[in-house]
Amino acid sequence: MHATITKVVTTIFWSVLGYSFVFPFGESTQSTLEMVGAVMAGAHLLEFIVQRNKLNAIDAGGINGFIQTMIFGFGYWLPLLKKKDQ
Repeated sequence: MHATITKVVTTIFWSVLGYSFVFPFGESTQSTLEMVGAVMAGAHLLEFIVQRNKLNAIDAGGINGFIQTMIFGFGYWLPLLKKKDQ
């Protein structure tokens, strides 16, 4: 349930960010949105680097795991690792 909510919120955020590149918002809103997007992308990249070996161990790594982690962050890999531990 929480992973689904996280994925929906993250998808909405990335969609709004993409929309803002085509139809920019006000200057302060645009720069804030871009900064949050950059921080999120950096955080998701760090998440993938840290979790890469665990994801590869359950065949959830590779390019698909990288792309999904970059989009959804822990909303992608956390449910997989919890399911593995059960």
